[in-house]
Amino acid sequence: MNIVQRKTLELTPHPLLARIPELPYDCPERRALVESIRSEGLLQPLLVKGREIVDGRHRHDACQTLGLETIPCIEVEGDIADIIVDSLTQRRHYTKSAIALAAMPLMQAYIEAGRNRRIANLQKGESSESALSALSGDTYNQFADRLGVSRRLIGYAQDIFKKLETLGNHMLDSAESVEEWVERSVYQEGMGLGTVLQGMAAIEANKSGQAQKGLKNREQYEQLIFKHFETSNKHFKHWEDLSFERKRELLVKVPQLVEEWPTEFIRKVSETINGEMRRRRDRAQERLQEQGN
Repeated sequence: MNIVQRKTLELTPHPLLARIPELPYDCPERRALVESIRSEGLLQPLLVKGREIVDGRHRHDACQTLGLETIPCIEVEGDIADIIVDSLTQRRHYTKSAIALAAMPLMQAYIEAGRNRRIANLQKGESSESALSALSGDTYNQFADRLGVSRRLIGYAQDIFKKLETLGNHMLDSAESVEEWVERSVYQEGMGLGTVLQGMAAIEANKSGQAQKGLKNREQYEQLIFKHFETSNKHFKHWEDLSFERKRELLVKVPQLVEEWPTEFIRKVSETINGEMRRRRDRAQERLQEQGN
């Protein structure tokens, strides 16, 4: 790995990277990054192709803020789309919904790059079964697998981008565009893509002058949430009546459901479940002690 110094002001984001929304300049993560580089220096070099940044746009901005004249970089080889997708999957502060939405502008370039690689391999005589099937296979599913997200999330992300074509510049009462609202909701607040689509459907209905059905206001939304949990609790009363195979089928679907939940909701549910598990363990120990006495 050869690290070279490049002039900070000469570097610009690669066009594919520029399609991915940046974190807000005043967010805690970017402020922390500036302070980290100020005190410890840049520990992770940028990935570049010539003078174009492939990975490390926020680090580059932080170095500019600090007035650093040069910045350590690593020149990369290979498909840019593949490298950017790989860097997306390593962003720990991103939810699965955020990864799916951020990667959507890269999907076509990523799939095309992979297809070109496989064609080149076939031309070289590497006619393996996997290479042949990849040319006619479900590249949509392959993209989802590469990102580590469900097919459903990729479908949601596609639907959101389609709606943004007509709704993106529409201004909301919060003095932000629909596109800005989507980015804030997903990248900063951890909102699931399914919930975002519901919100966009409501915006469409309001924009066209139609009466909102379902999520008409905050009170109705709250009632819908509570009704959902009340129904779930009633169903759980019959859990022990299910067969082992059926229980296993349902448990496999749990991660797909959870990835749609807002971050703050997951945090609260996790705290509640941990507390309930402690209560049940304590109660079980008390019963054992009572039996022993």
